Amino acid sequence: MMSSPWGKSGWPLVVMATALCLLGVAAVVEIRHLRTDNSIERWMNPDSPETREYQQFLKTFGDDEFVVVALSGRPLFEPSALDAMLAAQANLEAVPHVRRVTGIPSVYRDLFGAEDPEALEEEFTSTPFYEGMFVSRDRDVAGLFLELDPPRKSGERRELMREVEAAAQPLADYGFRLDFVGPPALNAVLDAVSEQETLRAMPLAFGCSILVLMVLLRSARATLVASVCGALSVLLPVGLIAWMDRPLTMVSSALPPLLWVLSLSHSIHMITRYQHHRASGRDPGESMVTTQRETVLPCALSAITTAAGFFSLSFSTMPPIREMGSFAAIGLVISLIVNLVLVPVLLPLLRVAPRRSAASIWLPLLRRAEQASERHPGAAIAAFVLIMAAGIVSVFRINAEPNPLAFLPEDSPTVASYQYVSENLTGLYSLEVVIDCEGGWLNPEYWPALEKVIDATENNPHVARVVSALDFLKKLNQWDHAIDPEYYTLPDSRASAESLLDELDDTGRAELARLVSGNGEQLRLSILPTVMDAERFYKLADEVQSELDTLPEGLEGRFTGIVWILNNAQVDLAMTQIESYAFAFVVVFLIVGIGLRSLPLMLLSIPPNVTPTLAVFALMPLLNIPLDAGTVLVAGVALGISVDNTVHLLAAFKRLRAECRLEACTTSSPSARATVGKVLEEVGPAMIYSTLTACIGFATLWTSGFVPIRYFGLLSSIALLVALASDLILTPSVLVLRNGKK
Repeated sequence: MMSSPWGKSGWPLVVMATALCLLGVAAVVEIRHLRTDNSIERWMNPDSPETREYQQFLKTFGDDEFVVVALSGRPLFEPSALDAMLAAQANLEAVPHVRRVTGIPSVYRDLFGAEDPEALEEEFTSTPFYEGMFVSRDRDVAGLFLELDPPRKSGERRELMREVEAAAQPLADYGFRLDFVGPPALNAVLDAVSEQETLRAMPLAFGCSILVLMVLLRSARATLVASVCGALSVLLPVGLIAWMDRPLTMVSSALPPLLWVLSLSHSIHMITRYQHHRASGRDPGESMVTTQRETVLPCALSAITTAAGFFSLSFSTMPPIREMGSFAAIGLVISLIVNLVLVPVLLPLLRVAPRRSAASIWLPLLRRAEQASERHPGAAIAAFVLIMAAGIVSVFRINAEPNPLAFLPEDSPTVASYQYVSENLTGLYSLEVVIDCEGGWLNPEYWPALEKVIDATENNPHVARVVSALDFLKKLNQWDHAIDPEYYTLPDSRASAESLLDELDDTGRAELARLVSGNGEQLRLSILPTVMDAERFYKLADEVQSELDTLPEGLEGRFTGIVWILNNAQVDLAMTQIESYAFAFVVVFLIVGIGLRSLPLMLLSIPPNVTPTLAVFALMPLLNIPLDAGTVLVAGVALGISVDNTVHLLAAFKRLRAECRLEACTTSSPSARATVGKVLEEVGPAMIYSTLTACIGFATLWTSGFVPIRYFGLLSSIALLVALASDLILTPSVLVLRNGKK
């Protein structure tokens, strides 16, 4: 009868492995319900004063989200064009979550009874009231503004946009060019693109890394072991996310390749050591026991330190970043458990054969690294010091870019629509200003100062329009004087203004309520900017703030709105990154020191693990890559991979140095240099395998059409290569320089 490949002591691991596989099946079922949500609201810190003020703003004035349907390519005021607009208006008003539709057809229907196109054209062209919002200044482009009660779930947002596009079909049938812009439209596109790119890019990354791993390990069975462990390391955490009903975002979509790469690193180190001991003539059981003795501690240390590094992201003020840090930390612990349980079970079960020439291909490269560290340790260290210095300097040159359009390719139809609308019609979102008016906004003494702020803002080349109650009051005055354009002015007294407002119907009162608080002491200015990049956005905000600072006593203005909060949060991302990395730095290396029980080895582990991150920081300004939701994760990846290899290298150094002393492996060379050579020969191939496999996997992300994934793949690949060079050259150089004469 055939004996068990694990022996009696291995059966608990078999039971645990079976349980993990069953959990993996359950995770597959849960993942079917996984959703994506890149809504702007998810990025707001619910506990911040800015968010609380914004929530009060919503209670006072209503939601500030909108969708613009831009029409162009045909004359706007022909009767047949107006009929198409009226049909689309009726369709759009029937779409769920659309509260109100305003534009040329609403004015034509409500003010002119859908008759007299000539009078309608005169209404739209005689005053600037509709310019920069409902019609362009050259009267070639029109806009239908859809005021929304937007749904919060990503699927419902995409369904909303599909229904809006379907409702606007009469306009397309007539021959209008249609462009859809606005936060809900952009959110729907970001959700769809991120899901598509994840489904396309991630399998490609996994497949390529498996092929590379098979070439490197030269064993289909060994590759299968690593792949099974990697797959479970991805399925279980992602299944947990789905089970907790937490959506994926642009940030957490990077979690699957990250966990895959770090899991493969553990598997590769264990597999190569097992193959090495099998090649030396040991039986499978003894080889596995020895492998576990040599790899469990460094694998555990690397997993715990990397988890601590990602857990530091939980201090971020942005909920998606916090979630990513927490789930990454949990996933890394799960990955460690999966590898420590499954690898010892699968290697004997699949009868993975020894590989006698496991390191032969890489020996020349490892010898060169050994020679560089042995002959020129000072020069090697100096070269890496220059890289670290460049990174430190470049940290202050990295720009945070909150522009969500930058997440899409430049040739994206959505980017083209935004550019077209911003250049020809109106703003892309609203920058909200709330002005406190002591005694009420109808005080005529306030009007000149308020108009000065509005006029100065509208004269900014990056502003399409400022929507305010003053324009509304001017229009009421004009309508009260037989729609004479000469009376598009403010009333001559407070009493006249109050009389105009008293005559408003329900529709007019609802419009006024979106511009003025119920008690009249808060006035809303909705600035519609035509730019989205951070530099010009904040330049515009500074100019508006300068105007607000000139307001007289009794008037005081402040910014709010979802876009204002999001921009500030994204800019704060840079400081959050520094703070979280500083925390991770301290915690990670304390754990390394405790795990290796050596203060000198802990100090020696710092330079090679800092260098990859600083190298990335040095490259980002040169490549014009901003700090955003995707690139913020690269520092954690660089730290995780480099710590993994460094811990394996230093653990092997500590173990082999004792053996080298006992065996008196050389009488003419210092023991540290001899030990470094043995260390590189023992763990060097596994370090190369794990790095190359990860690099190929990340390199496939370079082709992604979703820019955060593309930058994440590029910078992660670079960081991994620098980490490998640091571990093969910098760490041995420091070891030799410090211990060479001992």
